[in-house]
Amino acid sequence: RRVTRHITTTRKMKDWSLSVRKKFLILGDSNLSRFPPFNEQNLQVDSFPGGNFRHAGAILSTATCITPPERIILDFGINHRSQKTHSTSVKQLQAALRAAKLRFPNTREMIPTISYSPALPQLERFRLQGLNRFIVEQCDSIPQLN
Repeated sequence: RRVTRHITTTRKMKDWSLSVRKKFLILGDSNLSRFPPFNEQNLQVDSFPGGNFRHAGAILSTATCITPPERIILDFGINHRSQKTHSTSVKQLQAALRAAKLRFPNTREMIPTISYSPALPQLERFRLQGLNRFIVEQCDSIPQLN
């Protein structure tokens, strides 16, 4: 099995959709497309290039469902690095979690902390550090990879 990589588009809210078919679902940005092939039959991995938490909320709110997921991992944070205000990123993350809970009320939602390069500009690192603090303090988080 492989990652489903959705089309690269400038009309993300209109062009992207999701059909949930497995018990364990990982949704994220283009970094997920590097996920190696896997054999787990209950796992679905979907990559949305350029996606962020705002897009995740829209995708989840319109998702069709064949198998209700037990767990969803939302891995979209890196594309918030250039967002000017911290509160916007946090609100979009909260909205994505609300959309997941409304669409799949019996599902556990998890957010990985965002791994990033130390070569990023200082301001972008600062923004991601702030978002990571929120994820660790307020979400069911997965620790950052080192």
